Amino acid sequence: MGRPRKFTEEAALSEILTVFQAKGYEAASIDDITKASGLSRASLYGVFGSKEQVFRETLKVYMAGVFAGLQLRIASESEPLVGLRAWFNVLPERCGKQGCLLAVALTERPNLSKEVGEDIDVYLSELSKTILDALEKAQSRGKLSRFIGSELDKEGAKLVGLYFAVANLVRGNHASLCKDIIESTLRTVD
Repeated sequence: MGRPRKFTEEAALSEILTVFQAKGYEAASIDDITKASGLSRASLYGVFGSKEQVFRETLKVYMAGVFAGLQLRIASESEPLVGLRAWFNVLPERCGKQGCLLAVALTERPNLSKEVGEDIDVYLSELSKTILDALEKAQSRGKLSRFIGSELDKEGAKLVGLYFAVANLVRGNHASLCKDIIESTLRTVD
C-alpha cells in the first residue's frame, strides 16, 4: 500500500493551469509543471501519466468551469440575452491576464496530438451549442425575431468569435478594449 496523497488533483491542476496559460503546451516544461504544482516528477507521472495527459486534464477542468459559469449566468437571469451579456462582461476578469486555456490550445493546435485536437473540437462544439441554445431561447421568447434560420447560427458563431477575441486580448493586457468590443458586438445581437 502506497503513502496517502498529500495533494488533490484539483489543487495541482489549478496551479498547473497558470503554467499552461502563460507558456502554452509546447513551451511548458515538466520542470515548470512540477514547480508550480509542488509535485515530484514521479508523482506527476504516477497520477497523470504524461505531460499531454496533464494538459488534457487541465483543459477539461478549465472548460468545466467555463461552461458552468456560462450556464449559470444564462439560467440566473430572466432573459438569456441578459445572461449572455453578464457572462461576456465578466469574461476578461475570469480569463485574467493569462487568457483562456482553450484559446491557448487553439493557437498550438497544429502541434498537438490528434486526441487533444478532438478534445478542442468537443469544447468548441459545446461552447457554440450553449451560446446558440441561449439565442434560440431568447428568440422563442420574442427576442431576436429579425434573425431567421441560419442567421441565428451566424450570430452564435459571431459570439464564439467574440469569446476568443476577448480571451486573446486580455493576454495583451487590453481589458478596456475588451469591454468596448464586447459592448459593440453584443449591441448588434440584441
